[in-house]
Amino acid sequence: MLIVRFSPPIGLCFVNVLQNIRFFAFLLASFLGLTALHAQSFRSAALDSDCYFPVLGDPAELDTICGSVAGQGLGRFVKNLGLLPDGRSGRMFLSNLDPELGDQGPWDRVPTGPVFDLHHLEASLQKFPSRGTVPNFTLAHFRNRAYLDVFVPETWRIYWADTLGNYDTTRYTQLSSHLKGDREWYMKIFGFGNSEAYVAPMTDDTLSDVVVALYTDWTDASKDTAFLLLFRSTSLHGQDTAFEDTSCVLFPTVKNNPYRNIFQGDFRGSGRDDLVIYTQAVQGWPGTNNNDFFYFRNDPPFSLTRLATAIVSDTLMAAWQIFDSLSTPSVPDFRVEFSMRALPKSIDDRSQDWMPVFPTISHPDNEILIFRGGPDFGTHRLTLDSAAFRIPPPGTYDNAAFGGLVWPDGLGLADAGDMTGTGNRVLYVPAADAAGDFWQEMFYVTGAALDDKIDMYQGPAPGSAFGDTLTANGDRREDWLSGRPGMVAPNGRSSGSLWLYDGSSKIPVHTKTDGITNPQAEQSGLAFSPNPAIRWSVVTVDWPVAEEVQFEIRNVLGNLVQEGTLRMRGGPEQQRIYFNDLSPGVYYVTIHGAHTERRGTLAILR
Repeated sequence: MLIVRFSPPIGLCFVNVLQNIRFFAFLLASFLGLTALHAQSFRSAALDSDCYFPVLGDPAELDTICGSVAGQGLGRFVKNLGLLPDGRSGRMFLSNLDPELGDQGPWDRVPTGPVFDLHHLEASLQKFPSRGTVPNFTLAHFRNRAYLDVFVPETWRIYWADTLGNYDTTRYTQLSSHLKGDREWYMKIFGFGNSEAYVAPMTDDTLSDVVVALYTDWTDASKDTAFLLLFRSTSLHGQDTAFEDTSCVLFPTVKNNPYRNIFQGDFRGSGRDDLVIYTQAVQGWPGTNNNDFFYFRNDPPFSLTRLATAIVSDTLMAAWQIFDSLSTPSVPDFRVEFSMRALPKSIDDRSQDWMPVFPTISHPDNEILIFRGGPDFGTHRLTLDSAAFRIPPPGTYDNAAFGGLVWPDGLGLADAGDMTGTGNRVLYVPAADAAGDFWQEMFYVTGAALDDKIDMYQGPAPGSAFGDTLTANGDRREDWLSGRPGMVAPNGRSSGSLWLYDGSSKIPVHTKTDGITNPQAEQSGLAFSPNPAIRWSVVTVDWPVAEEVQFEIRNVLGNLVQEGTLRMRGGPEQQRIYFNDLSPGVYYVTIHGAHTERRGTLAILR
């Protein structure tokens, strides 16, 4: 892989060659002595009947590269920075691209979109702490919508992006507090689980503030107190050190594991992330019910004291719901929370669904529970029975193939994006064997196609697996880049690798409209979802043969306003159509091939 580094504004200044090796399944199997590296399909009750098995080493399905030296750990860190403010494909952080810097090397930033080339990455080296010293971070708009800055909760530092989007260890603001005991230090409270700070628009509708929690440490333990601290976005940029704008008492405390597992998400579709708080059981911990889930509604005007009250008293799910779900009463091995648009929703519902993972009597090896988000989320207590959907571990259906897995692994779940091009997002679930040596990657199509069967599968292979979604080409499907830093390749121990899954129409999408059961489709031949739409819609159609067809969109006056081609495979299928340049109104869509024609009506909103 040729890596071209840019050091703005000087320009091209460094070229490094990283050995370009594609993994073919038979090469890995022969080198590693594996007999179960599933590069070919196999039958299992845990898999969708049309489960897609991307071919390892095929650039059109699952392209791969590996590191060039032992211990490099290529793929240790993969993070998409999101779209640019104008909606174009953005950039991605990758680590350990340079074999000379070892497995604690700094990050590189590479562009995504049609210019992304796994084998020739245009990398811009970031002068930023290595992954080894920064376990996680949050991207947020602290100054304005044009800049995406980095908050590192472990160190309470905000690293400021320059005009080109680069980061530097010398360009940061240190958050601090005046609240300290007589020992001149304090302990942080948030940080046991997924996050170590609450970063979201709170006092401003568009810019993010920061809330952290700490408790003071006194020689006289009776003085120890837990506090919430608010750092407003308007008072952060341009300062070497920033102190809290305001604080409030959370509760009196003791020096005994005060951590809170916090997880944020836009569960109501308000555009302002709410907060879910989980309290691990601590003997003698005051002021709260152990192991309950609590919930904070981030409604304006923001109140820090209202947040403090919610953290200790606004119960979302009671502990007995969790304990009673266990085959043997104990503290559940709770490690994973997640949120995404997993359930079918109307076009005006932008809420995320809450997805905790913990063991139950039916599934002691964990199951994924999906609680529907929406405007009324958090207005009543949740129970296990109120989960809209559950995804059990695959060993439930096939213990021989999937029994004994750590599923999902502690690295957690991920939204793999719209890999099918149908508007149904894909849930990524990594799993590992009990020893953590061999990992499998499982993909579930959600939305209108949600079920509990695996729709795309790869594994097992050595080394951990995690990654992020991106756009790596122009096929209008999102793709997935997995990092496997522990991969043992032919060139050395733990050289690591990157696996690029190309979004594909081969991933099965079985929805309730398959077979044209939608009344609109029965009458007109075409069904659109969403309808009304904003910038795109997915058309469902039953096409008799495989062929290339033409589509036309006409306005109410009969004028042709858009046309294009689609590739049909024959049978029931779904295709996404974009119409960014069309004005609001009603349009008539026609798809016609050599011998067949289908018509439908589509409304567009803005």
